[in-house]
Amino acid sequence: MVWPFGSKGKISGELDARKELERSLPSDLRDFLKTQDDSAISDREFKERLKLEDPHVQNYQQPITPEQVMKSDKQEEASEPSVAASQYVPMVYQPTEHLSQEELKKMREFEEYNRKYPIHYASVENCADLQADFLNCLSSGSFVDKFTVCNVKNNFYQDCIKFQGEAMYMFDYPAVGTLEEKVEIRRRADTLFHKYYSCYEDLANDDKRQQYAKELRSSREEFYDKFRRW
Repeated sequence: MVWPFGSKGKISGELDARKELERSLPSDLRDFLKTQDDSAISDREFKERLKLEDPHVQNYQQPITPEQVMKSDKQEEASEPSVAASQYVPMVYQPTEHLSQEELKKMREFEEYNRKYPIHYASVENCADLQADFLNCLSSGSFVDKFTVCNVKNNFYQDCIKFQGEAMYMFDYPAVGTLEEKVEIRRRADTLFHKYYSCYEDLANDDKRQQYAKELRSSREEFYDKFRRW
């Protein structure tokens, strides 16, 4: 007697079900399956086939390593120079072998002045008197001045720096090549500002602003004629 729930009965039932499934398949598909020998495929090959058939695996990309990024950057730099590199203009230094001691002294003084007085610091020093007024107001001003943190005097001081810096740019302060020219530009900018603006309210006067701008342009032309910068 065969036990109906034994392993042999289970196996025979699976074989019958498989045969029934094969008979229900189309003939061409059934013939194709018969030609395939699944037992000849190793576990490794079977996993590789699953990876190829999985759409998630097909779309997966390996993470880029830092070495690959550096290699790619180096290849791009070698193939196409960057915009900044193509626009870079090397600084040309004046040779000093054939300069006299006096000329070398002037060159050192000019370089020291450039380091000490870039355009912003030159503007701040030109407005030092207004800075002193502002600090004096903070220390010994009236109650109203201290309550407003001497706002009027501070604004006048800040506008002085702004106006004189813009004036120096008009005279090409950063580009001039001698100490005499830089000192002359600072003097003209300071003189013109204090000529037309003696207090903060003067900055809102349109007539004074127009006269200041007109004389500033005239002073620049005089400066260019004096130092032959045309």
